[in-house]
This record gives sequence, C-alpha cells and structure tokens, in this order.
Amino acid sequence: STPIYCDLDATYDEALYYVEKEEIPIMLVRGTEIWRNPSHTGEYNAFFLKDITDVAKPDIIESLKEAKKQGAIIIHNHPGWRRKTMDKSDIQEQIYAEKLVDGIEVINGVTLYPKMVDRCVDEKLTIFANTDCHRTSAQYYPRGGEVFRTMTFILAKECTEKAIKDALLKRRTIGYSHTHLMGEAMWL
Repeated sequence: STPIYCDLDATYDEALYYVEKEEIPIMLVRGTEIWRNPSHTGEYNAFFLKDITDVAKPDIIESLKEAKKQGAIIIHNHPGWRRKTMDKSDIQEQIYAEKLVDGIEVINGVTLYPKMVDRCVDEKLTIFANTDCHRTSAQYYPRGGEVFRTMTFILAKECTEKAIKDALLKRRTIGYSHTHLMGEAMWL
C-alpha cells in the first residue's frame, strides 16, 4: 500500500493564523495525542512540540522519544480507560523507566484514578485533571450549570509559554473536578 503523507501541523498553523489575525487573547500550544493500543500501551498527550508530523512514528516509544527530543511535556491520559488494572503493562514500564512521562491525568471528566495520585507523588510526576471533551466544553458544562468543568490549575508566575512549561515541569498544578481539589499538599 502507498503511504499517505500529510502535514499534521496544519491545524495548529491555521488556528494560530486566526488567533493572530483576530487578536484573540489565547495562548496556543502545539501538541498531539500519541497512542497505538490503549489497553496495552496507554494514551499520551505531548505538549510544546516543534513539529507534530515528526512525532508520528509507527512505534509508540519512538514517537514519545521524538516528542521528548523536541522538548515536549508528556502526560499519560486516562490510565484506567479500557484497562482492568492500574498497574503498568510491560511497555508502560519501559515508557516510565525511560522518563518519557512527565505527568498523569488523575481525573478524566468525572472519573478519578486515586492510585494515579499516589503514583504522581511517589514518582514525582505532575498531576493533571482534564475533561476529555471531544466537542466544545459548553455542550458538557452549560453556563450557569451546577458544576464547572474539570480542569488543571497551573501555578505559573506569568502567562507565557516558558512560565507555564516551567510550572508543569516543577509539578506546580492542582486538579479540579466537581468542587474538589487534587494535588500535592504544598500547593493545596
């Protein structure tokens, strides 16, 4: 079969064009999801990439290594999804041993993974809480509703890409979901 080539950075570039053209006060960070067989390898997000297309490799370890080579921060997404255990699979053992993961999504939507909070603390990984919305968050969390959406508070000293990346690498985050906060005691 003939491979199909595409520019995986095109959507970021287009979004950046409109943000700059319309002077929208939002910071865009180039990133991508990386996964192959979620029940075995897990799913990961890589942020602060330079070239998404270069990260798209058949082997997940090679993809994660390329992302790290570009200076990415990588989080392990919803580690309990499609899995019967929170224990690391053999490939996840390798991924973690090679320091390819910087943080873990301990809350996904409304699902809390308490064992992952312990892993973050024990292995000095950043705590993340995310919505996993595949549409606009307003569809899941209407304005004026009883619950605000799940989110990660990043304790950065300023609103710059460098400061945010520094805060994430130094584990200065608090996960928020349904009026509950999740994080290391020093930040709470």
